[in-house]
Amino acid sequence: MAGALAVNAPSAHAADIGLGLMNSSGRRNESLARVLIQPAGSNSQMTAKEIAAFVAEVRARGDAKRGAEIFQRPQLGCVACHSVDGHGGNIGPNLSALGTAQPIDFIVGAILDPQKESKKATRRFP
Repeated sequence: MAGALAVNAPSAHAADIGLGLMNSSGRRNESLARVLIQPAGSNSQMTAKEIAAFVAEVRARGDAKRGAEIFQRPQLGCVACHSVDGHGGNIGPNLSALGTAQPIDFIVGAILDPQKESKKATRRFP
């Protein structure tokens, strides 16, 4: 598929949908992602409606074991910065208690835009 799309690039909208599907499923194909990123450009942000639907899906079908497997994937780099139960990096926040205090919509937002809280802090303390 990546080869075909490299020859016949998808529209920005189609590329955006493809990236969204890969991100929400936890399945990543690097060659396909590379082909989709350029046409998607800055349009690769989910709308508020899409985020709400994603949060509802996580509530209905979320699987902590599958999430842990995705978190551990070296190509995603989560463990380079974050630790869970003493394993991983120490640059980002420790995520060991993540599901116990934060609502799902906050967690989804932090995954989709990891720098959001840092940006807010920067604005408060110029």
